[in-house]
Amino acid sequence: MWSTMPGDYELLYYCRQMDEQALYFLIEKYEAYMAKIAADAVAKNTFCEIYRDEFVAEALEVIYNAIWNYRENKDCSFGTYFYTCASRRVKTLMRHYLRESNAANLYALSLDAIIKDDCESTYLDHFGTENDCGNPIYHLDYKEAVMRVNEVLAGFSDVDKQVLYYYLDDVTYDEAAKNLQFSLKKYDNHIQKIKRNIKEKVYK
Repeated sequence: MWSTMPGDYELLYYCRQMDEQALYFLIEKYEAYMAKIAADAVAKNTFCEIYRDEFVAEALEVIYNAIWNYRENKDCSFGTYFYTCASRRVKTLMRHYLRESNAANLYALSLDAIIKDDCESTYLDHFGTENDCGNPIYHLDYKEAVMRVNEVLAGFSDVDKQVLYYYLDDVTYDEAAKNLQFSLKKYDNHIQKIKRNIKEKVYK
């Protein structure tokens, strides 16, 4: 459609006409912004590293809202407007995760996590038993978690199962949405709903 990347105003115009290619270009253009917002949030509190992907997803949600809420007569560019709104939203989300009621999830340590990027040693290699599944407490916790996840999956529709398959198989948002004949926003909403359902069930 375009031989060169159009400006923000032109992209906004086409996005508001429900042009999915324009939406794709706009998201691609501001992908680095989303990654930086998430990185800044994690840098302020490293325990939030486990929520980095959710911070990016939150910023992605903001860009959809910004498309419709931004007005060209504002005293700032669309990029500045989006960055400010997304930063605020991610800060609010981070405060939620840092509340006392959510502290257990933040400070929990996954034993199968890699200790350093340049090696393959896990925490389990250093202070776990040879087979933690033989530990009755570990075994019961693991079995309970698996049972709860399976209960959630059993209640999923065929569409939700397909969305989950694409997400776990690292299929790009654009390709998955196209295969499902979804808009990017609808596909992302499905992913967030699935993640919420699983978390609520496992941590209830």
